[in-house]
Amino acid sequence: MRANTTADLGRASGDALGEGDRLFVATAKGELDELVIESLGPRPGAVTLSGNFTERYVGAAAWASAHGLRRRIVFRALADGADLDTFQAAAESDWRGTEARLEVRRPRGVSPLTATLGHKPEVQTLAIRCEDLTCAAALRNTTGDGGAHANATWRLKVDHVSTAPLPWGASASDVKKALEALRTVGNVAVERSGDEASPYFHFGYVYTVRFWGGPDQGIRGFVPELLFLPGGAMAAPGSGISHFVDTVQQGAANAARTPLYTALESGTTYYARVKALNAEGWGGYSSPIAAATAEEALLPGPPTAVSAGTLPPSKQLGESGHAEATSVSVSFAPPLQDGGAGVTHYKVEWSSDATFLATGGPAASSIASAPKRAKLGGQGTGKYGSVSLQVVHEVQSLVVDFRSGPDLAPRGGTFTLRWGGQRTRLLAWDVSPSDLGTAVQGISAKHLEEMGENAVHATRVPLRHGYRWDVTFSGKRGDVGLLEADGTELYGDDPSISVVERVAGNADIVPGGFTYEEQSIAVAAASKVTGYFRLRFEGKETANITYDETRESFKYKLEALGTISVASVTRLVTDRDRGLFAWHVRFSYLRHETLLGAGNVGLFLVSASHLQGNRAQVLVTQTIKGTQPLRLDIGGLEPGTPTYVRVSAQNKMGFGPASAAAVAATELMGLEAPTLGEGGGS
Repeated sequence: MRANTTADLGRASGDALGEGDRLFVATAKGELDELVIESLGPRPGAVTLSGNFTERYVGAAAWASAHGLRRRIVFRALADGADLDTFQAAAESDWRGTEARLEVRRPRGVSPLTATLGHKPEVQTLAIRCEDLTCAAALRNTTGDGGAHANATWRLKVDHVSTAPLPWGASASDVKKALEALRTVGNVAVERSGDEASPYFHFGYVYTVRFWGGPDQGIRGFVPELLFLPGGAMAAPGSGISHFVDTVQQGAANAARTPLYTALESGTTYYARVKALNAEGWGGYSSPIAAATAEEALLPGPPTAVSAGTLPPSKQLGESGHAEATSVSVSFAPPLQDGGAGVTHYKVEWSSDATFLATGGPAASSIASAPKRAKLGGQGTGKYGSVSLQVVHEVQSLVVDFRSGPDLAPRGGTFTLRWGGQRTRLLAWDVSPSDLGTAVQGISAKHLEEMGENAVHATRVPLRHGYRWDVTFSGKRGDVGLLEADGTELYGDDPSISVVERVAGNADIVPGGFTYEEQSIAVAAASKVTGYFRLRFEGKETANITYDETRESFKYKLEALGTISVASVTRLVTDRDRGLFAWHVRFSYLRHETLLGAGNVGLFLVSASHLQGNRAQVLVTQTIKGTQPLRLDIGGLEPGTPTYVRVSAQNKMGFGPASAAAVAATELMGLEAPTLGEGGGS
């Protein structure tokens, strides 16, 4: 487009403009069109522009790039369950400028004249632990009433504002009152569990905090993570106090509709009304309507983006190696609304009849690959069939056994379990299943996606001359790494302890879905530690990693390798007094890969250790086994026959409505190319 102006385009904000520079032109809608200068001239004030022209410019104001900037952000890797609709840009207190505006444009639109009120509430857990029973007893006073020591206090900070001091073992109501007194917090619900006299709770307490409320109660677009501030005796060196804060459920606002945090309370009736604004001012309110939130959850909505298509020839190879034009590939996406509870099961149905009532005919088959083909146990009649894709929880068996026979020594002693760089306190050889589940949850709580009473569930049965515990990780999806058992403190006749995987976990239930590989690197010692170590991955070695390397620096040193492209890192303090840390690494993808999902990769190797301390060592373990993207194929169909496919989702409340049906037609079998052979003759 050729434009003319009376301004001197050779000088703007002290800098000359030229080809390739950007101009921002204000539109009647109050937005800015971003244009590129292709050329200046041939006469003064003339300029040729290119870009997206949303309207005709007459007397419009234009700015050089110094007055505005648009940044395009490409998200190459997302955490599990991440929702891009929660992304927003927030202006800080130093935001300045005449008519300064900050906005986010999204690739996805919003239906007009609709509004979604509320979202999942933010849920955070705070675990406060003591080293042993003596540590916990020291935090109690000596007056005999069992109250907390006056000098054993702690506070919570939320967005630069701190609560009043709280005593050791504070009740749930005390924590709730302290948090709601802050101007940066709306309403919270607090639950306390634990027992300072129990080793299974690490001689401490766990507080679960749920944030709910609206923008009028001081909450921004998201809730910052709680910051624990020990005071007095709890902050003294060698106190034996440790703590862990974890965001179990992210409660960020749906910024595509509103940038403000608005979490509604469950089981509550709310009233809504609307008024409109035009050039003359505000109109009146509409009649209010009432709506009630669910007590627990709702049924999920229908799955979206269901499609079915014929496989490419390279994928239609049967057992004989010849092409089979009797298969279709199915793809779908999760429901837009999961009902407030995670979807754990999808049912995929296919039929030669759009009503899904057809029966009879030869049996069809279903195949999924992740990445290898494996039958999923679908059932069908050729004209109708179905298959289930559902979450499988990891189950591990812990066995403590002794020699059986006459003249047996008494059984006794203790053992410990380690996972992800953290270790349980001493557990009795015959620990109850509930206490074992609590202890395992205590060392894996930072990594549980669903925190609750049954996040880790254990059962116990007698086995030979000991016991077998089956530990189910219902709060962590995927193929979970094995627990490590240490039975050196067991005594009796030939005591032994072992851990085996009974059921491998699986979290891939949507075509294209995969599980990120996760590994833990932990420094362990019986004393304080100093020094550094190095890691090796796929033949490449990192720079020196100090015993207390920061999360940011640890991530930078991993991605500096030529073999890792993107990885996310979290750091945990496993022993504050000894200065011991653990880093958890999630692989997004490797350098030589183009698709997300690194798959089941090899472990980091410790190539050098220069740690100084009593029995100081670096432990590397696999916490979650990575997988390749899932593919769902339906085979054994009739050539040339339309196949209708629909999908329904299930959460803990049941199955929701089925999706709209997608249709695909298998191709008719054509003749194979003839072959020629050489024969004799004259």
